[in-house]
Amino acid sequence: TQLLQHDAGFHEYITENVLSKLSPQQVSFLERLSSVPRFCDRLAEAVTGDPNTEQQIRELLQLHLFVSKYELSEGETWYSMHLLFSEPLRSRLAAREADMRQCHWRAAEWFAANGFLLDAVGHAKAAGMISSIDKLIENSPMSLRSLSGLGSMRRIFDAVDPATLATNSKLLPMGAWAF
Repeated sequence: TQLLQHDAGFHEYITENVLSKLSPQQVSFLERLSSVPRFCDRLAEAVTGDPNTEQQIRELLQLHLFVSKYELSEGETWYSMHLLFSEPLRSRLAAREADMRQCHWRAAEWFAANGFLLDAVGHAKAAGMISSIDKLIENSPMSLRSLSGLGSMRRIFDAVDPATLATNSKLLPMGAWAF
């Protein structure tokens, strides 16, 4: 997997033999979706901006396009793309840097709003928006001001450049508390 993941020949194979058979809308949807390693319908809609994500995902599953479905015990369904399929898509998305940053920022906002702050911080970094982490923390339902949230808070602030903390009046006290 690691050898093929970044292989130009394999990327060309995926493009010529898989993506060329899809509509431009499907390819665009897949490219934007490749910015997240796992997704549910709601996250897919937030990241792609496509209101028909449920239908799009159903079509992907029917076409057997390297998308796996996972039923969680809470009744929610999540999906993931095989790494060998998502990497060429992610490379195509990276060629359009503004789109890539927008997808990552949308993912960061969705993850924060749904209590997945570690994922949110990772996507904020990928979007080049780590300085906006205070907005993500404020909008998250995750409790970070208790001892039970200290471990998560520490992992979040390990991902933040200390220079960013020094210039942000909201992050500095939280970072100091975590460290």
